[in-house]
This record gives sequence, structure tokens and C-alpha cells, in this order.
Amino acid sequence: MDAIELIAAIRRSGQLPTNDPSYTDAVILEEATQALIERFMEPVTALRQGYWLQRSTITADPANTSGLYRLPARAVVQGVELIEISTNGGANYHPISLLTQTQSVGLNDNTQGTPHSYVLEGDCVRLLPAPNMALLIRFRYYLRPPELITSVGPVCSVVSQPTANVIVVNTDPASEGISTSTGLDIQDADGSHEVVVVGAAITSITGAGPFTITLSDSSIFTGRVSVGDLVRAPDQAALPMLVRELHRPLADYVAGVIRASKGDKDKSALLTQKAQNGIDRVVSAAQPRVKNSPFVFRRNSYLRRNVGWGGGR
Repeated sequence: MDAIELIAAIRRSGQLPTNDPSYTDAVILEEATQALIERFMEPVTALRQGYWLQRSTITADPANTSGLYRLPARAVVQGVELIEISTNGGANYHPISLLTQTQSVGLNDNTQGTPHSYVLEGDCVRLLPAPNMALLIRFRYYLRPPELITSVGPVCSVVSQPTANVIVVNTDPASEGISTSTGLDIQDADGSHEVVVVGAAITSITGAGPFTITLSDSSIFTGRVSVGDLVRAPDQAALPMLVRELHRPLADYVAGVIRASKGDKDKSALLTQKAQNGIDRVVSAAQPRVKNSPFVFRRNSYLRRNVGWGGGR
């Protein structure tokens, strides 16, 4: 469901009138964006199935003897899955090890070389030892969900398969607040609604419909972009960055939060438990099974509740 449909679902679940003075559409979307971070970040990232996972590459500066490098600005708090380095211009990468603060004691002596490990320090990582050459550092990190907003004009979407760093869209990107000074995000319109291009800088926007957007990074990976994907200003989304099966639990959870704020603890408890059940079902289904393991009906399955099926115990 898109942002407008999500608002309607939240109002239905929470029995909220459209003229509620405290919970306008904008406030509901703020609550939904916050819920993506505070409630859905943990189960999504814990799956380790690649959801929300992004890559970002920077070049090390040999003059930086501290070895400190800032995490990508849109990473969830210390949401680093892996750090890799390349000493041959990106032909090959190899991972380096994560250390705790205690394990790193004695290693941070301002020496330089080829990093073999790193330690998290707030919103930075410290490479150990600090790089002594302009090697490449590749972060694999979890993206903070973009802010949910409704479209202010015609939906700007991809109309043909991208060619390298060139994106062709159906309508003027300015209708979504996109310009050469803002950059853009591209969000998968189907399936998991991942952001497949994150904060890409723009060199030019040309045409009179369709419009051609040339991205500044000629080597940017656009292989995950498909026709119909949504083009938005950075850190904005018209769709919740969740698999569709979790959209309803998101609506129920937000409705529960709102009912709690209104003092309706019983209704809030019912909604949040319903959301939790939905999350648990999706997480369980997403867990990989061993190839020769038989399918097992859950004890609270439809068959058990309605026809008393007694197998699979």
C-alpha cells in the first residue's frame, strides 16, 4: 500500500476520524516513519536476507592518520553489516574484522598500513591500522527507512530500463522536488519496496516529456532498477520500505501507538499484539529451511483452528 492507503488503513484499525485534530494525515505518516525505525528495523535486519542492505564505497585518505571514517549518513544507528577493502582499485575486495573497544586497545597507536580490522566509534569506524594508501573502503550497511510522504504531483517513475547512469522518467522530476542540487532516490514499486538507488547526485535533467536524468556517478549500479520504479527526492518515499506482507502489521502497530496516546490501553494492546503476530508470521516464513525438511503446519494454523487437523506434532 502507498502512503495514502496506509493512512486509510491506520484510521480504520485505530477507529480514527478523518477530522481528528491531533492526528492529521501528516502526523500519522510521521508516526509510521518512526514505527519503521523503532519496531521494524530489528526483525528486518535480523533476518540477514539482504533487506535494507546497501553498499557505499569511499577512498581512504593516507593523510588521515587516525583511521576514523564516517558511516554513511543514512545508515541506521551503527547499522554496519560488513566492511571490505580493496587495494587494487576495486578489482577484488576482502572483509576486515569487527573488534570490540576492549579488543582494539593497543591497536590504535597511529600506525599506518593495510587495515585488518575496525572498531565502531559512534557514527564512525576506526580502521586498524589506519590506511597508508588511497585504498577503497566499501561499507555494507542497513539503510534508515526514508520519510513517508504523499505525492505532491504526478508520480515520477522510470519508463525504460536504465542505460548505465541514465534514467528516463515519465514526468518532470521537479514535481517531486528533484533537481540537480537535490539528487534522487529510486524505490522499487513492487515486492519489498527497497530503495535501489540511494541519494544519487544528478548532472543534468533534460527533455520535455519523457525526461532524461543523467546521474553524476558514471559507474553507479542501476541493475536493480526496473520500469515503473518510483523516483523521489532523497530520503522520501511514497511506499513503506517493507515487504508487502508487513504493511498491514505496520498499520496495526501505528494504530496501536495512537490508541495508547489517547488512553485506550485495551484497544492498543489488541492492535500491537495483532501487529506482532503478523511480524512473527513473516519472519518465520522468511527463515530458510533445510532442503530435505518437511513443511510443518503451525499449531495456530487455519487448519488447526477450523478443522482440527492433528498432524505435524
